[in-house]
Amino acid sequence: MRAVVVGSGIGGLATAIRLRKLGYKVIILEKNEKIGGRMDYIESNGYFFDTGPTLLLMLKPLIELFKEVEENINDYLNLVKIDPLYRVYFKDGSFLEPSNDLAYYVRQVSLKEFKNLLKFYSDIAYMYNDTIYNFVEKNYYSVFDFLNLRSGKLLLKHKMLDNLYYRVSRYFDDYRLIFANTFQSMYLGISPFNAPFVYTVVNYMEAIEGIYYPIGGMYQIVKSLEKILNKMNLRILRETEVKEIDKKTNTIYTNKGFFDADVIVINADLPYAKSELLNEKLPNYDYSCSTIMLYVGYEGSTNMLHHNVFLTDNYKQSFESIFNKGIIPNDLSFYVNISSKTDRSQSPKNCENIYILIPVPNLKVLRENLNEKLNEIINKVFDRLESQTNFRRERIKFIIKRTPYDWQSLYNLKYGSAFGLSHKFLQSAYFRPKNYEKKGIYYVGASTIPGSGIPMVLISSKLVIERILKDYGNTH
Repeated sequence: MRAVVVGSGIGGLATAIRLRKLGYKVIILEKNEKIGGRMDYIESNGYFFDTGPTLLLMLKPLIELFKEVEENINDYLNLVKIDPLYRVYFKDGSFLEPSNDLAYYVRQVSLKEFKNLLKFYSDIAYMYNDTIYNFVEKNYYSVFDFLNLRSGKLLLKHKMLDNLYYRVSRYFDDYRLIFANTFQSMYLGISPFNAPFVYTVVNYMEAIEGIYYPIGGMYQIVKSLEKILNKMNLRILRETEVKEIDKKTNTIYTNKGFFDADVIVINADLPYAKSELLNEKLPNYDYSCSTIMLYVGYEGSTNMLHHNVFLTDNYKQSFESIFNKGIIPNDLSFYVNISSKTDRSQSPKNCENIYILIPVPNLKVLRENLNEKLNEIINKVFDRLESQTNFRRERIKFIIKRTPYDWQSLYNLKYGSAFGLSHKFLQSAYFRPKNYEKKGIYYVGASTIPGSGIPMVLISSKLVIERILKDYGNTH
């Protein structure tokens, strides 16, 4: 049987590997010159920047993918654990360094707060185990796969639908621990004030399982999957942009001709695929936030860590500005990644590759002229860095900028929503867009089940294969 995968993000690559393993003749169509989707990189003047994901959590789905094709992940990737996980900077001049080493962490907080932290970790560990197997790693074939006695008991047992911020705030008195254990919802592009408590499972992934980094950069994951695809003699057609998909005939029309397939798996972001490729009218989806990205070539060494988070005092107001008002907060929170702290291959000698992510409204809700405010935003970020670290503007060699408009044009992300569809409750689990259009046309990626992030997208690949097997059986 013939299968065509539209898009070569991590979900598309993983699905192509699994389809080939099942005996399908597989072609991948990719509109860009490079494969990998949002897991991309920029090289400039000896500096290398991962442009998308920088946090590798929950290794199990990635390890499982390699095992399925009788490959050892360690033959392809040199994964190192990052600890401390990150440094969280607060406006009062203090910082916390959450760590997998609890003996290190306990020295940073009071004994009472450390006990509270252990209680928090214990609660989310139990919830994680129940959530992954009962809500995440499953297809929803009917509403009763979600609305059943077991699911109801688990939702109530862990109070999964409680407001994330307010539930976490009950564990701690120190506002820094509240902030440091709620900003992780932004990995999913959603405000902690709008997110359900269940998303603290991300904290479990960090605190208990750890954060990893592949030496050579996150794009090494893409390269490793490409090596496996080459071993399997699987074709990737680059700079081949899909223009339309005919649902009746399963014909794919591109800028380089047309392709017929028995099975089509769409790895383009789901809202774009539905509206632009399948010519469907979209429901009134909620979208995740977008980001401004700065890739800074820096001469010298800063006193930051590999991962750094700078949080504002006006925590709630900043999230309300981004998600509810569609404006840029006056007081910004942002994330800084410097992979050359761990991997010297990522920048020239005595230099650093500084990646800065600034959350901003997506283009659907944006109420300001982003281009007019861009320099002001950048200066505010640099002011904060100079006030709390030894970062200095005069050491900047160059800056490469990306805005929501770039996310939209480069990766076909509707409204530049960097994390795909929002993860609000009514767009999660059973309520998230399904991974099939009809028999023969399927979706994989961040905007279908189970959601965004590298591990979730790899699980998405596993689930879509399960769906295809249910429809067609094994071709062997």
